[in-house]
Amino acid sequence: MTRVTLKSVAAHIARKRGVTVELVRGNGYFYFVGDVCDTWQTTSVLTNLLTVLTLDEWLAEFDQLAHEAR
Repeated sequence: MTRVTLKSVAAHIARKRGVTVELVRGNGYFYFVGDVCDTWQTTSVLTNLLTVLTLDEWLAEFDQLAHEAR
């Protein structure tokens, strides 16, 4: 099983969705950065710990934010 890191989340999204994003740590949250996210109303995922979510759950969060932006 792949360890959940900022880089592994971004790599997982790139593999599964074909887009380049960066996951950045905020104060009590994480947020996605990248061209695809520029028009999103929000890019934040409210969690203190990166490892609370699996790679697939991070992908689901990304997909949800992308869906809400449509």
